[in-house]
Amino acid sequence: MRKSVIRSLLISIPLFVCGCSCNTNSGKGSSASVLSATQKYVFTQPEIPGMITDEGQRVRWLAEHYWDNADFSQRCFSDTLSRLSYKSFGNYLIIVQNAFLNPALDMEWDRVRGIVGATIGKMAVNPAAVEMASVAASDLLDDPNSMFRNEELYLCVMDSVRSHCQLSARVEDLFVMRYDAVSKNRIGQVATDFSFVTDRPYNGRKFHNMSSVESPLLMILFNNPGCKDCRRVKDYIENSAAFSRALSSGLLKILAIYPDAQLDEWKKEVYPKDWINGYDHTQSINNEGLYDLRAIPMIYLLDSQKRVIFKDAPVELVETYLIAY
Repeated sequence: MRKSVIRSLLISIPLFVCGCSCNTNSGKGSSASVLSATQKYVFTQPEIPGMITDEGQRVRWLAEHYWDNADFSQRCFSDTLSRLSYKSFGNYLIIVQNAFLNPALDMEWDRVRGIVGATIGKMAVNPAAVEMASVAASDLLDDPNSMFRNEELYLCVMDSVRSHCQLSARVEDLFVMRYDAVSKNRIGQVATDFSFVTDRPYNGRKFHNMSSVESPLLMILFNNPGCKDCRRVKDYIENSAAFSRALSSGLLKILAIYPDAQLDEWKKEVYPKDWINGYDHTQSINNEGLYDLRAIPMIYLLDSQKRVIFKDAPVELVETYLIAY
């Protein structure tokens, strides 16, 4: 994410206020307190120590201490406060991504699991707080239209919630529905194989399996003819010097796959000649749920062993990877 977005997260201290009818001891410092029935419950992010000046270290500190002032045990965790905290939990997840999940660096998943697990453990005293966190994670990390979608982090939240809490039927249904789908073709796993037919012979034939396409890097582009964003991605690749170099050098092959059945439309679409263009003649990708294609286009980047490097990745991220490769 751009530094300006990170900086805005660091300097904006959300203040969440809710009318409350219960009494309890105040939280840490002056930024969290629960007062009398006529007063307000106030929660703010902790203040980052002034001695920490490096922007990267500041966002890492905030990721680890974001909830220091929160008291989720409050019986006055009302619907209003839940909605406000939903926004705060969304901010928290974005901060965690920027602190420890930079694709250009080592992904610190063990640390993320520990931080997220501790957060959900703190929330576990209040089912309303856990449900709020679950819904916020679903909307931010699992929505195909979210710019912050991150299925690995979503699975991390889901695992933490399920290990700490007895879920309501509504949230459990949501988790069961999505968990298996999100768990397919995870980063680091070997991608599920599938067969396809090409529009013109490739290596002397038209019937192929994805696993038989040999290349140091393979980008699978699931697409539909007539899809505006598919066209944008295609144009972006054709005008990218990094993609051009990777294709001409043999580093990368692009496999464009049409997963649906309207072949007349697919045959009208024009694809670059240095791409492998095919369709799923068995319809197994959709019918058997081999890939979780909730939005089109969808990009996977695989290594030479067909292990997933990126899943549902923006084309710009693949370009950045190619530049650094």
